[in-house]
Amino acid sequence: MASHYAEDRRAYEQPNMTEAQMRSRIGELAPFHHAIDLPFGLNTYDESLRGHDRQSLGRIDSMSKHVWPRLLEQFGGTLQGKRVLDVACNCGGFSFLAAETGADEVVGFDSEDKYIEQAKFIQAARQENRIRFEIDQLENVSAESYGRFDVSFFFGILYHLEDPIGGLRRIASLTTDTIVVDTHLMRLPYIHHFLKMPLWGMSVVAPVEGKDTTTGLWRKARHCQFKPNLQAVEQSLRFLGFDDVEYLVPTAGGLEDRYYKRTRGAFIARRRPPSATRSEPN
Repeated sequence: MASHYAEDRRAYEQPNMTEAQMRSRIGELAPFHHAIDLPFGLNTYDESLRGHDRQSLGRIDSMSKHVWPRLLEQFGGTLQGKRVLDVACNCGGFSFLAAETGADEVVGFDSEDKYIEQAKFIQAARQENRIRFEIDQLENVSAESYGRFDVSFFFGILYHLEDPIGGLRRIASLTTDTIVVDTHLMRLPYIHHFLKMPLWGMSVVAPVEGKDTTTGLWRKARHCQFKPNLQAVEQSLRFLGFDDVEYLVPTAGGLEDRYYKRTRGAFIARRRPPSATRSEPN
């Protein structure tokens, strides 16, 4: 994960593990879903798995170029002073990016204990103390157990949920300002130019097998998915109380191809402050 915030790299310039120890632990915990920089010039990416693994190697880079500039723009160029929630954080790539860009506190959770073990190893390697990682299920997350957050990340999870609106509602209830959603999108050939109504496509996907996968850690049975179109994401976020919803048109170069094809999309949704809410006439 390339960082443009050099001052924050000081947090892991003095590693508490030797290079040999770090290399060994990377091998024990591989494969990782995110490619994340570590001390000694190491990275969680395993070159030997190229071509047949499920490592999401371009995701951090794509998000840092596509989503982060617009997100930071909304907060004056930094997440300083913000409390951030990373839903289904996997090995924590976006949690670390939030910390690098100034977040005061980040909480990441995932239901798969292997992901959290990976995230905590990366955290120890980088000596990052602004992040807390938890093993938890989305349906258990509440304001009582986690508090409330200025910003929530809902990355790569919406289309995995059998109750996508219910899951999104739960996280929306904890989010006081901004939620960022990144998801697969349903895009019907040709028809999408004319069809502007919200739609969800349903599919039943097979289990993922193999030791060189990351998704296979949790998707061990057939799974029902609901993939929204662009309008469905926008209307769902407005329905849940986010007045300003922006689909991020992909303009940066070097993103994953599916962003340009609009089969993957990112959205930033923000609650309008009370002072900006138009009062009803008497």
